[in-house]
Amino acid sequence: MIFSKKIRLIKTIQQKNFRNESFSDEDISFLLSCVTHEHSDGVYTASLIALTESSNAILDVLIKEFHALQDQAQMLAIPMLACTDYVKCYYFLLERLKSSDSMDEVAMISMVLSSTHYLIVPLLVHELISDNKQYLNRLAYILKDIGFKRVMSYLILHPQIPFESFFRDLFGDDKIEAIKQKN
Repeated sequence: MIFSKKIRLIKTIQQKNFRNESFSDEDISFLLSCVTHEHSDGVYTASLIALTESSNAILDVLIKEFHALQDQAQMLAIPMLACTDYVKCYYFLLERLKSSDSMDEVAMISMVLSSTHYLIVPLLVHELISDNKQYLNRLAYILKDIGFKRVMSYLILHPQIPFESFFRDLFGDDKIEAIKQKN
């Protein structure tokens, strides 16, 4: 199928999202084939938009099949997953952040998690339970990039600052003491 016909079919399937219609099994298979086989970035992008703008059940399928996506499609999918309101997408991205050996993927995930609209700080704080030093460093980078003001608005809600020594190392004693004075 030539490029324009493929894009046209993707757009036809995507219109089901706007009409609140479910994708058929054939629709899902076609969209997944567009990202699991070598195509242009345009085909990857159009297919991923259709998939990520769909239902949570379709997002579950995309997450399950993520390993089979072409490398470029995976990199394009990461920011799209971070634009959803589906918590499983964020847990999936955190798992990828924890296990990835690709510095490009780690950089992409870090960037999108630090700038997402989703209330990610509670998830990141929960992840600090880890003993994995590399993962903790990656989380620290994201929290630092999010910024003290956004992180503080979460930490101030607690009677006691969770992982206080971590946050002291990250933001400094003065800022953590300021939070404690406000409580």
